[in-house]
Amino acid sequence: MLTGLMHSVNLVFLIIDTALNSLPFPWFRVAYFVQWSCIYIVFQWVLHACGLSWWPYPFFELSTPWAPLWYFCLALVHVPCYGVYFLLGKAKYSILPKWFPAAFVLTSSF
Repeated sequence: MLTGLMHSVNLVFLIIDTALNSLPFPWFRVAYFVQWSCIYIVFQWVLHACGLSWWPYPFFELSTPWAPLWYFCLALVHVPCYGVYFLLGKAKYSILPKWFPAAFVLTSSF
């Protein structure tokens, strides 16, 4: 329950941040999301190798026979999530100028 709530709150803050900033989000910046996910997984593996026995997500545990499938499915689930985030960023530049024409200043193309 706590993990689901934490991810939901992070999603809300990410969407608010995206809506309020004027930074463009080109496709190559999706690599930052992928990089962060990979760094987090490696960090958890290192902690586990150093003696930590608790995994934040049960499917991270490598001793189960389904672990490779879980990691592959997790990677596949992230692809549409990154696409939706990219589309939200694109929608920002088409919707917000119509809703707030005097307040929204278009500084660069998306």
